Amino acid sequence: MTFSPIRTLVFFMIGLPIGFILSALGFVATGQEIAAPALVPWAAGIAAVIGIGAGLWKPAG
Repeated sequence: MTFSPIRTLVFFMIGLPIGFILSALGFVATGQEIAAPALVPWAAGIAAVIGIGAGLWKPAG
């Protein structure tokens, strides 16, 4: 299994706005107040999962 740090970084950066959107939707669905300091850990966690998944993923070919 190979690990691509560049792909991880690129997908982490792409995952940050996706993480913020998903976190905000989660906060709205649970009725919590939306505040940036509360969203950051969740958004970073989602982006990290996306980035690590992309870094470990080996494209076919």
